[in-house]
Amino acid sequence: MEAWKAELIGVRRSCNRRLENPLPLPTRTLPELFAHAWALVEKGEGPV
Repeated sequence: MEAWKAELIGVRRSCNRRLENPLPLPTRTLPELFAHAWALVEKGEGPV
């Protein structure tokens, strides 16, 4: 998984890039997740 996407699904990473918490159940549908991710990209907050 790309690091910038971790926050989209509620995953936190520690300073050594490992997962801090177990993977959560999805809180958004796939179309909602893609729409949110695209909005971040358009605002310049997506991958660099």
